[in-house]
Amino acid sequence: MFSKKQVKSLANEAHIEFSKKHKVFCQISMVSLDKFWKLAKKSPLIKDEIKRKIPLKVGALVVHGEEELICLNEDIMNNLTDNPEFVKAIVFHELCHVFLKNKVMGRDLKEEVKSENRVDLMMKEEFPKYVKYFV
Repeated sequence: MFSKKQVKSLANEAHIEFSKKHKVFCQISMVSLDKFWKLAKKSPLIKDEIKRKIPLKVGALVVHGEEELICLNEDIMNNLTDNPEFVKAIVFHELCHVFLKNKVMGRDLKEEVKSENRVDLMMKEEFPKYVKYFV
């Protein structure tokens, strides 16, 4: 079981490692479970998955704004994994979203799917050791 402090530490390690290749400016925040799901439900992609009753496996979220914010919750991480490398992989995935944000042309389902595809490609090309956690 990861503590809040351990999840935050793993996220910071991932950010440092990611920054060796790409500079991204964002904050990493541990949020309550209620806040995490309130933010998640604002995403057209997550709304669509809920509507279609697809089981959600959301490990982290990026909140785009004046400052990019990656939101994490230790309970969600603990439900997904007990592997620290998987926690880092989730953060790498979100960091790719932050890095590629300028390619997103809107906030609709189609654009979010395109964003996921771009992130998948970037992960495969640049961070292959973390891709195995998403198969």
